[in-house]
Amino acid sequence: MIEGTCTTYEVELRGHAGVAPKGQDLVCAAVSMLVCAMAARLRQAECLETAVLESGYAHIVGKPGYISRQAVSFVAAGLELLSRIYPAEISMTQGKKGVTYEQKEPLQDLQRAGQGNAGPDA
Repeated sequence: MIEGTCTTYEVELRGHAGVAPKGQDLVCAAVSMLVCAMAARLRQAECLETAVLESGYAHIVGKPGYISRQAVSFVAAGLELLSRIYPAEISMTQGKKGVTYEQKEPLQDLQRAGQGNAGPDA
């Protein structure tokens, strides 16, 4: 299971989704891309304080400010959506001054999308 916390300027994640074998797990891939994109955006904007990206662990901290808040908010929204689709594989909590996101409509199953299916009804 991936467990994570998002605060105003920080995202920390631990674990693996375990949906599929290493290199084939679309849930892990989705989480990894969100976190890597956040680190890249903060680095590009010269707002990155800390970036630790390892197998099974990620910790990204942005410098206080608008860009970091927006980057965390975007990643937190993506992680929250994934945790609603895969509640047994991803657990997200808010840290102090955390960010929230509410899902308004259902999303397709990522594992099925990766297999060429449109979703649960395909």
